[in-house]
Amino acid sequence: MSTHTGVPSDIHGDFESVRDQQRRRLRGTPGESWAARAVRQVTGIVTADPYPQQLTEAAAGVQGAVTTGRRVAVIGTRGGSGRTTTAALLARVIGALRTDPVTVLDAAGARGTLALRLAPDRALPPAREVLDAAGRVPASVADLTGALAPAGRNLWAASASAADGALEDLVVAASRFCAVTLVDAPVLHGDPAATAGSPAGFAGAHALLQVAPCTVAGLDDARWLAGTLAAGPASPPLLTVLVDVQPGAGLDVDAEARQLDHDGVPALPLRHDRHLAAGVEFDLALLARSTRLQATALASALVRTAIAGVPVTTATPGAGTGGGPGPGSAAR
Repeated sequence: MSTHTGVPSDIHGDFESVRDQQRRRLRGTPGESWAARAVRQVTGIVTADPYPQQLTEAAAGVQGAVTTGRRVAVIGTRGGSGRTTTAALLARVIGALRTDPVTVLDAAGARGTLALRLAPDRALPPAREVLDAAGRVPASVADLTGALAPAGRNLWAASASAADGALEDLVVAASRFCAVTLVDAPVLHGDPAATAGSPAGFAGAHALLQVAPCTVAGLDDARWLAGTLAAGPASPPLLTVLVDVQPGAGLDVDAEARQLDHDGVPALPLRHDRHLAAGVEFDLALLARSTRLQATALASALVRTAIAGVPVTTATPGAGTGGGPGPGSAAR
């Protein structure tokens, strides 16, 4: 059985499959090394821990009131940038911090890995199956969530394809009851506006989140896409998240994100994290604390952008190596 279904792989009798053994081993990988955790425990004896307050401050934007459901497309110009992982991470963070429902849709294609990262309670139902069960215009939130796959606190998921026309219908249906709907869109190729008629792959997006790797090519892509969208027809506000996919390769993800922001490409960083890099389902509690802060700040910026209709970036808590407040992007 494919791990992309999101349901447990086959276990025969008392024997666990090799794939399940791999997932069980990898999903327990902590985001921080044992040395970093030990140092924090020692320093915590003599100094106050700023992390809880930093996390609370970073979360404020996620909890903003919405009058209608906000629709966000997570996009990218190349595979391997961490787009699906970022979509899953933000969906989990937003769902954990809000009391209203959040949906995330895998529109990346037949080999999409959103289910692998979220490990929902059942296989991701196709959009048409959800609409058949809940109705094109669901009468209640229970009708909608009952047809979707539970994937975390206040989080439900499904699969969809821009090609069959059901994606837009499901996004509209979800927006009636869900505070935020994130769509893991296919990789953009060529003209971004040519992708199913819009860079989002569906009409009505309130914000675009570009996921770019912190590499020379990724930085070029980030600037190219921002410039292309700015020069074309009106499109939703664009935020960029710069992902540290090659730690130690010579580029500082925090510094490069600040430079992008300074150059007019609103951007925030997301550092490499051993837990996320394991490539299977993840637990927010196992993320490195700096990663959790950056992910929460990014979620706040994204929700605020989708509400305001203009790009919004926020100071990134914990940008310093010691976990304290560090320089980040200025609010826009």
